[in-house]
Amino acid sequence: MTDSTAYTVSGRWLKVLLELVRQQGLDPGPWLLSSGDDLSVVEQERAPFALEQAIFRELEAAAPQFGAVVGKASSSGTLPRFHFLLASSATLGDALDALIRMSPAINSGYRFVRTRRDEGEEIAVVQVAPGDEILPVHAEFSVLRLISLAAGATATTTERGVEPVLLTFRHSERRGSPQVREQWAERLRFGQLRNAVVFRAVDLARRCTQAEPRLGQVLHEAIDAEVKRLPAPSLEARVHSELAIALSFDCPEADQIAGKLGVAPRTMTRQLTEAGTSFTKLRMTLRMERARSYLRGGETAAAVTPLAFYSEVSAFCRAYRQHFGHPPSFDQPPSFDQAPSFDQPL
Repeated sequence: MTDSTAYTVSGRWLKVLLELVRQQGLDPGPWLLSSGDDLSVVEQERAPFALEQAIFRELEAAAPQFGAVVGKASSSGTLPRFHFLLASSATLGDALDALIRMSPAINSGYRFVRTRRDEGEEIAVVQVAPGDEILPVHAEFSVLRLISLAAGATATTTERGVEPVLLTFRHSERRGSPQVREQWAERLRFGQLRNAVVFRAVDLARRCTQAEPRLGQVLHEAIDAEVKRLPAPSLEARVHSELAIALSFDCPEADQIAGKLGVAPRTMTRQLTEAGTSFTKLRMTLRMERARSYLRGGETAAAVTPLAFYSEVSAFCRAYRQHFGHPPSFDQPPSFDQAPSFDQPL
């Protein structure tokens, strides 16, 4: 076997999964190898693994545009992870379910939100962690996008008229510090309706003819075990998460969020007070942090005003200055002609 390029894929759940696969006497493929504490994803000059070749043929037949995405996705380990999902799933819908179920074990900073639609279902990606950083969740959205390509799914347009965008990783010269690069026309803005892909029911039911049933059983057992090991989030973290999702659609009130969490509004208010915060403070912080990330991405104050749920630009600017101590213009890039770049850990 000749190794052309090796990349690192972090994730305790994947290490556990591979160990279980080996115990079952199954071969996950030469594109996933154990290397010390990490996993190396190996791109081969020749791929003798029959399952991988079969998956490629199936995908290329299903979606001609898939070939254009392969190179971009493989640089972050996304493509091998995608292969693994398909190899362990009876249908494309099962692969999607596995991706969504394993997401909390990979990164708690985002959430996949599923919405049933007449033609199938819509999967959106929403950032839920505190802070205005763009978290390293792009690889997971890339896997979602690859599943959508295999299923022939269509990107959805929203009432704001913006298409969803796929971001991929490109490794920089500094080891372990990839750069997020824009591969499509517009940056993926977490928390807006645009971060969505619509899957038709008939596509989700498409069978993965090369799937290995025993591999699927091991995959789901490993996901369950890893998710159970996650610590239970505090009420403050749960409120923050539900707020982040709700703010993608509307500016919610306390009783709405309490209802989603299954607690009484007074109980939620009391526990937040004991934690040194309040519902109003959490909601305002999220609105302002999200607004700042849009401004840093090149949006104008006028464009951000409705996204932060203000009707007047002047009111938004006053609230922004009060929250951060400076006007929105302070956080805007010097030139809107250059796309932003971010250094993020893989």
